[in-house]
Amino acid sequence: MLRLSSMLSTDTKLLIYKCFIRANFNYCPLVWHFCSKRNTDKIDKMQYRALRLVFNDFTSSYEELLQKSKLPALHLSRVRSMAIETYKILNGISPVYLQDLVSFKNSQYSFRYDNLVQVPQVATTKYGKHSFRYEATRVWNSLPNEFRVADTLDEFARLLWTWGGQSMCQCQMCR
Repeated sequence: MLRLSSMLSTDTKLLIYKCFIRANFNYCPLVWHFCSKRNTDKIDKMQYRALRLVFNDFTSSYEELLQKSKLPALHLSRVRSMAIETYKILNGISPVYLQDLVSFKNSQYSFRYDNLVQVPQVATTKYGKHSFRYEATRVWNSLPNEFRVADTLDEFARLLWTWGGQSMCQCQMCR
């Protein structure tokens, strides 16, 4: 892309970036989410480098380049993917083998929020807290109530696109 950047417009470079580079980062996002902080920092650094080439801007910060491109951070994309998968599981849209990963919280009390899920008890941090089952419940429970009670997947995804996520997310990468 560096060799062609002088011959292409910014819009064309952004399109190439979205089709070829960003698509690789969005492939299996739930697997990438549980990589080490060091590896996710490397992925973010590659995206930052690509965005600098797209906009030919070597002075702006990573957040400013993301705003210019109107793209969410990779971490936020992964958290949103996790929320969408959780919605599918809870509404019976996902494959059968995923159905027992997340379940609604059964309580005899009336809470002000609907559709909370049961946070599993974990024995270890590595295989417990750094797992889809644990993080998906934390992400789901941190969503606003109007998101969790959405009737369709399309409506949920549309609402989720407006969610900033970073302030509410408690995963290992956000701490």
